[in-house]
Amino acid sequence: MANRLGHEYKLFVDNGSGAYTAVAGQTELTLDQPQDLIDVTAKGDPLKIRAPGRPDFTAQVSGFVRVPDPNGYERLNAMRIAQTAVNVQVRFTPFGSTDLVFAGPVYVSNLNRGMTDQQGATWAFQLTASAAATTDGVGA
Repeated sequence: MANRLGHEYKLFVDNGSGAYTAVAGQTELTLDQPQDLIDVTAKGDPLKIRAPGRPDFTAQVSGFVRVPDPNGYERLNAMRIAQTAVNVQVRFTPFGSTDLVFAGPVYVSNLNRGMTDQQGATWAFQLTASAAATTDGVGA
């Protein structure tokens, strides 16, 4: 299997009726799946023993502002303001509906906007799982 480059992955947002649209201006996507550790040490064990706990999912997505983008950036921001979960997909090239890496509902939080003079306006969102993923090939 060939190595994939970062620009070969994109975040797609459900427009509310099941159609998914890539976020315009997207330049970076970071997926994180930390897993808690549970202390299972018994009295008398010479070392602390830990077992894997529940996995978590967070993502950071950022890019340059390209508006209007009603089904991408603007939809993510509307879901953040409403504090409502939205379905998203992470796809790799050629970005077809069968090229899924991750799919599931997320909450959108922590909008950061940058207004630099020389590089153009930027945005960044943090996404956190709101329920179990329907497709999860991130760790595969």
